[in-house]
Amino acid sequence: MPKMNVILVDYENVQVNLDILRSVNIEDLEIYIFIGKNQKNIPVELADNILKLKSKVQLIRIEGTGKDALDFHIAYFIGKLSKENENYFFHIISKDTGFDVLIEYLKKEKIKCLREEKIEEVPIIKKNEAIPITKKLKAETILQKAKIFKEILEKSSNKPKKEKALISQMIT
Repeated sequence: MPKMNVILVDYENVQVNLDILRSVNIEDLEIYIFIGKNQKNIPVELADNILKLKSKVQLIRIEGTGKDALDFHIAYFIGKLSKENENYFFHIISKDTGFDVLIEYLKKEKIKCLREEKIEEVPIIKKNEAIPITKKLKAETILQKAKIFKEILEKSSNKPKKEKALISQMIT
């Protein structure tokens, strides 16, 4: 059975942009966004992305308030989900270092879990974003820019000394 990446977002602590998931195979993802009781609104962009991702994203609104109430809900979900499937790899998206103690314990229990401060740091997402620039650009565009760059460097006078000047010469 393939590994399922489960992303649990501490939305009180970190706001996420789900646009980045367009480059990822979302079949291998489940996303839970935990929202505190006092958070009354979410951005329209987040709502739009949740609608686009349909069953892959769940909003979980915490009923109670109190210190670390949302964190305890995330810990509960990890425990519950890890019992359902041993192939889950959990990613807590939070700047809260208090999760690190939980993660160390989970590792001893053979439950895979990491904490990342941004959704972009999740390895499956980072891997898909790290495509070399040469693969993202069309070959003809690269050749055109290389040709212009060569012409600029071959000029005996007025060679640009700074990046801004080089870019300016390449555009004109």
